[in-house]
Amino acid sequence: MNLSGKKNGYISPVVLLFIFLFISVPLIYWFVSSDEGSPEDVKGSSDVVTEETEGLLVNVTSESTWDMYVYLCKNSDECDESLTAGKRVGVFSGGVVSKFTVAVPLDETWTEGNVVKFYIKPGWGSSGRVFSAESVGDSGAEVKRIRNDGMELETIFITVGDEHIGGSWVGEFSDR
Repeated sequence: MNLSGKKNGYISPVVLLFIFLFISVPLIYWFVSSDEGSPEDVKGSSDVVTEETEGLLVNVTSESTWDMYVYLCKNSDECDESLTAGKRVGVFSGGVVSKFTVAVPLDETWTEGNVVKFYIKPGWGSSGRVFSAESVGDSGAEVKRIRNDGMELETIFITVGDEHIGGSWVGEFSDR
């Protein structure tokens, strides 16, 4: 004699419980992770674009993703050795932009006479793009070509000095 009136027994409630868990767990995770203060939890990340005009300023124009690398060298000869010679002091990335300004803040440990090297490589999924470099203004920056993996990339070198403390336009990179 069947008093429960169910043909499937306990299988139906168990299946419904698993379906409920598979739907509710991602929703709960999404609500918890979409907290307004979450960008502050990741060091070095921000979703705010600032209008910073201090430091070494570089304009980027690109039709795809890009990564700009910044290296500090003791002198120009060290920077000439290879694309990655020197101490890497920053990496900046972006997508499709036109005249986007990247501000590289000066560090008090950089001494006068140090050379800062900038170069851009295509970002993930946009290989084959070549960025041309151009120095601007009277900052003393110069464009140099360095061979890397069979390709010749244009870089911008600038010698650090007291005249760069307030902000100095260094150059522009473009893949157009």
